[in-house]
Amino acid sequence: HFDLRPWVRRDRLSVYLDWGYHWMEDPNELAQRLKDSGISEVHLSCWYDLANIDSFYRTFIPACHARGILVYCWFELPHVDIPFWDAHPEWREKTADGKDALLFWRYLMALEIPECLAATKEVLKSKILPYDWDGIDLAELYFGTENWGFSNSELFTPMCDYVRADFKSIAGIDPAELFDTNSPHYYEQ
Repeated sequence: HFDLRPWVRRDRLSVYLDWGYHWMEDPNELAQRLKDSGISEVHLSCWYDLANIDSFYRTFIPACHARGILVYCWFELPHVDIPFWDAHPEWREKTADGKDALLFWRYLMALEIPECLAATKEVLKSKILPYDWDGIDLAELYFGTENWGFSNSELFTPMCDYVRADFKSIAGIDPAELFDTNSPHYYEQ
């Protein structure tokens, strides 16, 4: 803004770019702005419906490459995308309070379920294969419990039936008991 430039500049910067904040921009102009800012590597969000991102990505990725910018496909698993969430309520991850794991903006899927993982792989392929990516970024594979741990059953995941049964087969208790104040296995005890 105001045609001001920073006094200090460093080339070869990496950025994480969420398409949801840039979908209305011209992909060529965005690529040039990134280049002018010293960006040499973009991790581009891939958790949107392919029908929405396709046109933008087919222009943006080559525009970046033409400017010497690498573009990586960035996933936020176990969030796949909203159409996948809508199509497969049976594979939605659960929180410790038994609700669907819709944590902040992420719609978490139970990738522990073999059928869900297989279907997820197909969705990921559909987002990887059509484009000339320079790599894949899976670095942020997490559930979302973050700093709350056991103290917040509304955010604690993974707690789908598959995980609970697996945990019980190993530990001998249903992990839901860790959140039940009447249970001898309540986490504070």
